Amino acid sequence: MAQSNRVREPLQGPLSIDTVQQRLSAGWRLVALEWEKPAEGEVAPAMLEQPPFGRQVATDCRHLEPNPQEEEILQRILDLIIDDRSLAEIASDLNERRLPNRAGLPWRQLDVFNLWPRLIDAAPELRPVAR
Repeated sequence: MAQSNRVREPLQGPLSIDTVQQRLSAGWRLVALEWEKPAEGEVAPAMLEQPPFGRQVATDCRHLEPNPQEEEILQRILDLIIDDRSLAEIASDLNERRLPNRAGLPWRQLDVFNLWPRLIDAAPELRPVAR
């Protein structure tokens, strides 16, 4: 199958029939038109996915990098799990250390529980605990 070249040209003004005729004469074939209109009323915000706990978007906006404060929290939770602490005790410890959750609120047992899948993923990357 022969390859074809495609060019997308933003319009600076209204599309004229002369422009279309020039392109057709040069061997181009019109394959699409794209229309745009300003949105009316309130536009719903885009649903964006949060980075995993312990990570943040890098300044280049192309990859994730460690979030030191959240990694400290993950490490503390792992240490407390190793010490066989309950979810309530872990949440209480984090609150006593004034380590807020991502929403800036005090920790609850459910918040700690919801981090368990992330703890499993992050555990190999966290620093080992000196005992």
